Amino acid sequence: MSYSSFENVDQLNWNITSCPSTGPDGIFNNGNLLSVYASRASGSYRVYVSETATNPTLNYSSSTMMSPPTNANGVQNYPRIDGQNDTIVMVWQESETSNYEIFASFTTTGNVNELLNSKNMVNVLTTGAQTNPDILYADGQIHVLYQDSPTGSVVYRRGTISALGLNEDELSEGSFYPNPTLTGTFVLDTPSATFELYDLYGNLVPYDRLDLSDKTIIRVASKGIFYLHLKKESETKVMKVISL
Repeated sequence: MSYSSFENVDQLNWNITSCPSTGPDGIFNNGNLLSVYASRASGSYRVYVSETATNPTLNYSSSTMMSPPTNANGVQNYPRIDGQNDTIVMVWQESETSNYEIFASFTTTGNVNELLNSKNMVNVLTTGAQTNPDILYADGQIHVLYQDSPTGSVVYRRGTISALGLNEDELSEGSFYPNPTLTGTFVLDTPSATFELYDLYGNLVPYDRLDLSDKTIIRVASKGIFYLHLKKESETKVMKVISL
């Protein structure tokens, strides 16, 4: 109440004895305040984005529920939002059953309703739980961070927006297969590539390699989750690889 202007950006009227909404975040964009939060007003936790005019005073306009999980009993929570001009990006954690995944949506027109049409899963590893995401949009790129519970690490992924959706930035070459592997042997389709292999603690992992004319074969003696840093000129591509 000490602020010169204030407004209730969650007008879903869900009244319980504990906090009815969680994980709020917001940005000022094109003269509006865009707020994201989770609420159980519909019966299950869902993520919402609300619009509030800022001129001449704060004036709540509307709330939009994001595309829900396919499973009606699934839940969403802890959204984050960022954007610039007409580009708005969102990220949140979502669970169909017991495993949390990270999802992102975007619009390039400033219309928050278009966020419903571009739901993309961010994480690659789908075991365990991926939680607590955050997002930043800058210079045409989307930066996402989240916690990867199976490995106990923080994952960073970067991508761009195209007509087809969200695309992760990658080097033009370089795929690693099979992944995961049961034999400790991987094939890299970039011959004579420059790369390093690290464990979850940032330690270099020893390996054997065989360079062929069209590929490089790598064998790792130990089991676990590793990160391959593939280098090409000024770029570095990081790939998570698993040896079972």
